[in-house]
Amino acid sequence: MEKNRSSQMTGFSILSITKHKEILSDDLQQNINFIITLTGNSSDFIIRKFQEAKGLPMAIVYINGLTDTELINDSIMNPILSAVEAITAQSRTLHELFSDLKDKVITVNGTNTISKIDDLISALYKGDTVILADGLDEAISASSAKWVQRGVEEE
Repeated sequence: MEKNRSSQMTGFSILSITKHKEILSDDLQQNINFIITLTGNSSDFIIRKFQEAKGLPMAIVYINGLTDTELINDSIMNPILSAVEAITAQSRTLHELFSDLKDKVITVNGTNTISKIDDLISALYKGDTVILADGLDEAISASSAKWVQRGVEEE
């Protein structure tokens, strides 16, 4: 049974993610196009494409307002861009490179490897940043949720 789910935090709705059991493609642009289609091209979803030092096309995806953009820049993007050349020299395959990025380079508290579309969408809704690379049918989800700080309440 298919239901529509709405995100109260970002103001848009998408089809139930339980419908999307497909695995990610190894084509970066195809994955990006699928995310855009699935989310109705919502401006809340931010997709930043870049190339690492050896020219490998990559992208990060996150939901604006749910993520800490300073954390993304300091603990995800900057480490990837500055360390990937050294990691590339040590890694023999693209899968090893991605594993090294997840385990040794990205400095957030939690990272996971994901290979299914529904896991990717779930990670985004939790406030994670998803890292994709051309040639890989998996992605990295990195914890980057923005935590709202509340003041002390008087009684």
